[in-house]
Amino acid sequence: METGIPVCISDTLMDALVVAKSAFHHSVSYRSVIIFSQAEKVEEYVKKVEALMWVVNKTVPNSWDYLRPMKENEARKTTVLSFSLDEAYAKLRSGMPIDDEEDMHGLFGAALCLWKQSVARLYLMNQAWL
Repeated sequence: METGIPVCISDTLMDALVVAKSAFHHSVSYRSVIIFSQAEKVEEYVKKVEALMWVVNKTVPNSWDYLRPMKENEARKTTVLSFSLDEAYAKLRSGMPIDDEEDMHGLFGAALCLWKQSVARLYLMNQAWL
């Protein structure tokens, strides 16, 4: 069994587009994580299938039961790693855009009449669709 495989896993979820009065200040609201660990290759067939079932059901809830059963060669062709959370970092950005002062009041004392907003993304069954 392979053990001590160094892994770095990263994931980012974009929650919203942040639209400002200037293109320079456009942004996104997001949640991001990076995980560093030592992984172990899962070789035992039953444990491997249980892990894959968990991932499939997290992606499309309760779908494992109505899908075609996994073939043994499909499980053999798929690498599954287990790991502990030895070290993890998270970063996020949320909120409204931050505009420059001159964009708020304009060159001649009048504010730019532009819409600014945080535009939420659509989610269905915990999955991003936009």
